[in-house]
Amino acid sequence: MEKLIEFLLGNIYIQSFIIGLILAAFLSKLLRRTNLNEPPLVYYRFPIIGHTWSFLKDCDKLILESREKYGETFSLYVYGQIRTIVGKESTHEVLRKDQDFSFRQGNRSTQLPTHLIFKQATLADENIIIIRDFIAGKLKQLISRLQNNIINAIDLHIGECVEPKVIRYPRKTLMDIIAIPIADIIVGERIGEIIGPFTYNKTSSSKFKIDLF
Repeated sequence: MEKLIEFLLGNIYIQSFIIGLILAAFLSKLLRRTNLNEPPLVYYRFPIIGHTWSFLKDCDKLILESREKYGETFSLYVYGQIRTIVGKESTHEVLRKDQDFSFRQGNRSTQLPTHLIFKQATLADENIIIIRDFIAGKLKQLISRLQNNIINAIDLHIGECVEPKVIRYPRKTLMDIIAIPIADIIVGERIGEIIGPFTYNKTSSSKFKIDLF
């Protein structure tokens, strides 16, 4: 086996063939990016190394020069991976497309794997999508209901305050006030009939937990 490896390494034709395969795979990867209409890849001199040395030496200079030449969004070849740089003016467009981009999915490879440690962490992405689709999309229709429920919640937990009133636990009171309009949006207009004794009589939003946030 050792002699075979020595023969392969010593044969210039085999070495050239291996190097050719590596370059062909690298070029095919770059061509596939252009077909997918992805951000432009900043020019670099040395294959495989790419922008790694410039990134380590002077990252700010590299990004500024690339931004001036290629625009707000561009890609760098760093540490053997193509990394896309997006300016702050275009960040909101990236964050809106949750089907193509996810901060949580990207952070799982660089930070602690909380999705493996905590059960609640796995529900975060689903909860965000639920809020966006079922609440944010109907926000205009829910504004009047929100206002009425907030007013009713303030009357219930604080009152008209004709005379001075001391709120001993402001944080708990605020949570109880917020819990009513949130529960009305999630459960529906019949929230008072469903959980009336639980939420209104006990005034305990800490016991009424919905795993959404």
